[in-house]
Amino acid sequence: MDEEYVLFPSDEGKKKYYEDQEIVTSFGKEIASYFPNYVGVIGEGFYMNEELQKMTIEIPIEFYGKGEVVGFTQYAYGLVQDMFKDYYDLEIKITSSDKLESMIYREAGADKPTVHIFH
Repeated sequence: MDEEYVLFPSDEGKKKYYEDQEIVTSFGKEIASYFPNYVGVIGEGFYMNEELQKMTIEIPIEFYGKGEVVGFTQYAYGLVQDMFKDYYDLEIKITSSDKLESMIYREAGADKPTVHIFH
């Protein structure tokens, strides 16, 4: 069984899994256009036999209240629906100051992601 974790964006990600790197990068650009306090998206792909099984993305952002967390999470949810294929598990963690603010999770093959907002 050939298993590996790959960080995105990275040189390795760009070389080995170009399409996945481009999706993570595009996702980050969409977020940057919506939210000026955005720092950068960090993605990690888990591959078995060079097939993506799970993508985990962390979005570190400073929020100024629960309304911002809710609004941003809704925006990210829409991007997930539009940008990410459904043949792998997807987990988006939205954090501020090392605290998990919200999470969007979609199992492979599911129609819609599940959203949790912690506040």
